[in-house]
Amino acid sequence: VRARARLAVLRFVGRASLRRAECSVAISESLRRTMQEDVPTAKPEILLSGRPAREGVIREQPPLAGLPETYVLSVANDYVHKDWDSLLDLFLGDPSLPTLVLVGAPRSERRADQVRRRVDGASQQRVVLWGPEADRDRIGRLYTHSSAYLAHSLLEAYPLTPHEAMAHGVSVIASDIPSHREVCGSEARYYDPRHLEHAGSEIEITLAAPRRGTPHRRVSELSWSDNAVQLRQILLQTAGLQ
Repeated sequence: VRARARLAVLRFVGRASLRRAECSVAISESLRRTMQEDVPTAKPEILLSGRPAREGVIREQPPLAGLPETYVLSVANDYVHKDWDSLLDLFLGDPSLPTLVLVGAPRSERRADQVRRRVDGASQQRVVLWGPEADRDRIGRLYTHSSAYLAHSLLEAYPLTPHEAMAHGVSVIASDIPSHREVCGSEARYYDPRHLEHAGSEIEITLAAPRRGTPHRRVSELSWSDNAVQLRQILLQTAGLQ
């Protein structure tokens, strides 16, 4: 009840702010459409997210220690819309799939214990709980040496992690939501997020294909510095200073 009440307050405040704002910014076309469906008078500017541009250096480095030769990578903190439980169900329940390396933080210590007990109870190593990783070089090596990237989410404003995976030349399997389609286009394989078991067959198809190893053509070259420059310009125009 408390969570629903908090969400209702946030929605009310968000809509009121959007109606009163002189300028609003959406980080994807799919988010812009959602904002305008919610508040038809809104006219958000679109400013796509940037991404780190260090793949050329990262690719020459060896794999990180402690990882299997073949693994599927997923980078996601344990938010509700990231649906960790379904990810664990899939990989713990299907021994034909490679190991899942799950990078991210559980939402509480109690939750961390629950997840760890599930993973440790498996008869063989099906899931590696990597934990949070802030080192950009290590994250890049995790992407680069993965066999495929699984972008499982029920909702996204802008899906940064599949974008990064594609920048490292990694094949992406993604839940079929608008923002994933916007960013990945035909470069990814999709499955219904309500039926994660369908992702298993998409993973097998992806692993049977030759590994790409070069950045996908849809990857934006917009850096975070470019993003900051464009945002500054939008703010100056809104303030009448440009």
